Amino acid sequence: MRSMTRVAAAVALTGIVALGGCAGGTGNPTGGASTPRYEVAPSGGTVTIEPTSGLDGSAEYETDVFSIEVPSGMTATKTDRGAAGMSVDLRADGAARASVIVNVTPQKGANDDAVNAASVVAAAQLGGSGLATDIVRSAATWEGFAYAVQMTFTLNLDANGTAQVLDGILVTTRNEARTYLVSISAEAPAGGLTSSVAYDALRTLRLKG
Repeated sequence: MRSMTRVAAAVALTGIVALGGCAGGTGNPTGGASTPRYEVAPSGGTVTIEPTSGLDGSAEYETDVFSIEVPSGMTATKTDRGAAGMSVDLRADGAARASVIVNVTPQKGANDDAVNAASVVAAAQLGGSGLATDIVRSAATWEGFAYAVQMTFTLNLDANGTAQVLDGILVTTRNEARTYLVSISAEAPAGGLTSSVAYDALRTLRLKG
């Protein structure tokens, strides 16, 4: 359990420490998805994340673990954390904050429990930051992904003395081979997440193996 908690905390770095992408209410409730099986699994309805591809003007970015489309006007920057994994930020030219962050944490035997635990830790850290409201965790179905948990919330920030409200999403998942935990976050101005280029980019994520 200690190792699972450590990995969960690492995955939570995607949107919590950087606060780079995280809330807003995305996905459509469905009744057909499998019911989460674990104590820390999200309760309530299930949401569906619709995959997409072929964004206009985008360029594909690939690692050994995943691929994602980088929208026109954004740049991908990779941070290598050695044995702790890596993160990739997608940032609009000149922007102070990343719009999308992908975080990869190696985990032997990564399973649905580990995904749930990582999501719980992320929610607790985000809630404890005092910057977020309306935090909602939901089981998610996402074609091509073995298991996923979605967390949505609203960030209330101070940008150089000016109040800034952002909606965001953090999705935690794993690869089929159960060797990695992966989380991806996206953010956009309040009310515009699901129509944003950041959310479109999130939905282009594909895992390998």
